Order: sequence, then structure tokens, then C-alpha cells
Amino acid sequence: MQILIIVLLSIGSISGQTSPAQKCGFTDQTFSLSKTGSPLSRDLDFLDESIVSPSGKFRVHFTRTGYHGVLDGETAGTPEFVSEAALAADSAYTLQVDVLGFLEPVDDGDIDGPELDIYIKNWGGSYYGMTYFGSTAPSPTYLVIDNDFAEANYATSGLAALRVTIAHEFSHMVQLRYDHPSDMGGSNIFWYEVSSVWFEEYCYPEIDDYHAYVGDNFSANLFPALNNYNYMYGHGLFGQILDIEYGIRGGKHIMVEVWENLNGSRALENLGQTLQASPWNSSFDECFEQYAIYNAFTGSRAVEGEYYPDAIDLPEIHTKSSVLFTDEPNIMEIQLDPYTIYYSSYSPYEQFGTFVSKTESLPGGDLDHFQLYFPNQENYSVRRIQKNSWSDEVFIKNGVDLLHISVNSSADMTGACRITTIAQTDFLVLSPNPVNLANDVLKMN
Repeated sequence: MQILIIVLLSIGSISGQTSPAQKCGFTDQTFSLSKTGSPLSRDLDFLDESIVSPSGKFRVHFTRTGYHGVLDGETAGTPEFVSEAALAADSAYTLQVDVLGFLEPVDDGDIDGPELDIYIKNWGGSYYGMTYFGSTAPSPTYLVIDNDFAEANYATSGLAALRVTIAHEFSHMVQLRYDHPSDMGGSNIFWYEVSSVWFEEYCYPEIDDYHAYVGDNFSANLFPALNNYNYMYGHGLFGQILDIEYGIRGGKHIMVEVWENLNGSRALENLGQTLQASPWNSSFDECFEQYAIYNAFTGSRAVEGEYYPDAIDLPEIHTKSSVLFTDEPNIMEIQLDPYTIYYSSYSPYEQFGTFVSKTESLPGGDLDHFQLYFPNQENYSVRRIQKNSWSDEVFIKNGVDLLHISVNSSADMTGACRITTIAQTDFLVLSPNPVNLANDVLKMN
């Protein structure tokens, strides 16, 4: 088990956000499987027209009139919404299969033609889209997406929503070539969504529909578990960590290798095994530590050119705040479930002083201690502190908060640690040669 402690000079807050529509119906396995029992069970005969995409790989089915009519449904020629759906599908295929190197989806045995099928119907704001699939992998699939994304509870509307939805759902089509969501008792469902949210952002970094789902992850001082089904869309950020920190090595993208290796195993265990092997030569712990650090640099703490590309537009983490009184240790004990991150911040009671912290293992805890000093966007450092030892001193002023981030990156039983913090008005009391971290910039590799 590994628990990570980071100390950061800053604070975080988040405003309330409303819940958007269900991003994807892929996780509703009962609903999805009920429609794939036979070629006659699609129940989409009311879609009376179709076009083939420019690449010839997709057939897009639609109707112009009635409840399920597409945008511009009364105009002559192919409606723009339909044409854009075909182009988005071709683009997703090119990027995920031809560029990244994933296997192409399984065809459906010539149902409604030899192409991969996309159907456009009115989901009425309940889903952005749905990927239907069979009972085992590799499985033939087809997509059903909304006809206009006009309802108020869609976080993104119109053609922008259309594009990210097709990218997201096409990613599910590809995943069904490698694995089935019912394997491992459905415990890997979150990984399908983490991967698909990553891919939609990879395709369309300018759209950022997934931001609507990140807020729930950041709204509490306990960052939800990575494998928590209720927060899987917001954890699409974790896919960005894999892409940014590992990307392509030895001619293969990390996401491709992870999916090639999944094959009925638990997703995070498989990820750890993949990262430990060549050419990645890393570990799940190291990757999850990066996730904790990336999440600290969002909103007003965003650093241009570092961490998430759109970090400035993401919410800031919520923290449990406490006041530090001079010369009095503040002791906190925490217990973390597997794959969770805990945020707590401290502010000095006096006008200025120094801050040091110590982390100690309790039974079942195995600590790594990091210190992250962040006086401003241009100057910060990250350093690893020896286990069960005091951190270096950091000079602080009134109004500057200290943020601890504690991470359980292990699947083991709940672990615990004790954090002791001390602030003093005279830093010379602690050490005759205090460390000036402002002049010592060290970033994690």
C-alpha cells in the first residue's frame, strides 16, 4: 500500500454545478443487451433514410420528420446534422484505428448493409448516445445517438455535442473488440468510460463537454475512488495522465497496450502490470501520484504549459480547512479507501511563520511524503521526503494556505497515516538554515 502526501501553498474552492444528462448509456448493460438478441430487435425501422460516410465505413440512419427528425429535417439534400455525423465517425475511426493503432470494431454481419451502423433518434435528454453490443467479446456493435442535443440538460449542444458523442461511442465500439463489460462482474465498467472520455477529448480538445462531469469529483475534500462507478466520467482526466506522461513508446500508445492486455483481468491491476513492463518502466503508484499532482494545478493554480492543457478551465479541489496556531502541533489521522485522494488545507494563525510536517505510518499504512511548494504560477517545486521524517521548512505568510494531499494508490485494505503539522512565528527556532524552496524549482519526472 502507498499513501502520498503533498504540501501545497494555496487554496481551492468550487462552486455548485448542476448534473448534466447521462453521458452514455453504455453502462446500462441490461438495456444494451436487450436490443442485440437478433437482427430484428433494433426497432429502428422508423428511420427511413440513410447515407454512407465518405470513407464507406459507416452508414448513418435518420428520418427528417416527427419526434425523431434531425436538425434541418425538412430541407432538400442530406441534412447537415447527418453529414456531420458521418464525418465525425470517419474522423474517430482514422484517429483511433489508423493513427493510434487500435483494432477496428467487429462488423455486424451485414445488418442494414455491410457498414458500421449509426442511428439518429431522439433520446429526449436522457442520454447523449448508446452503444449496443452482444453478450461476449469480441462483439458486433452499433450506435444510437441523439437527434439534436437541444435539451437544456445537455452540457454541450448541437454539432459540438454530436462530434464528442460519436467519438465517445466509437471508442466503446473499439473496446468491444478487446473485452466485455460484464467480465469481472462488471467491475471494470468505469475503465470503459475513463477511456472513452479521454478519447473524446483527444479528438476534440476544444469542445470540453467532459468538464460538466469533473465538478462532482472536485466538490469534496475526499476525491472519489478512481474505480467509483458514480464518478467515472470525471475521471476521464486520468486518461489524460496516461497520454501526457506516457503517450507513445516503442511505436505503441499506452492506451492501446492497456486494452490489448485487459483480456478479462481487473482494469487497474492490468494497468499496473502494463506500466511495470518495458518500454513504460513505471508503476501504477507513480501514475496515480501524478494524478494527485495534476489535480492540484487547476483553476487559479493552473500553470501555463504544465499539467492538464485546459487546467485553467477546470474547477479547483475542495479542501477541509484548519487554522494552525503557532508552536502547537496539529495532528490529523486519516484513513483512505483504495484509489482515493484526500485534500486538507491549513492556514497560519499568526501573520507569518514557518511550516513543517511529518507523516507517520499507522498499522497498514506505507507512506510516501511529497512537498509541493507553490508561491505563484511561475515558481514551484515538488520534492520527495523520506518516510516518517520531517519535511523541509517552508516560510509562509498570513493568507497563504498549506494544502496536504493524501493518496491511497493501493487495492489493499484501508490504510491509515498520521500527519503532524507545526507553524511557528520565528523560523530560526526550527533551523538556523531554513530552506528557501522559492529558489529551488524541482518538478516530478
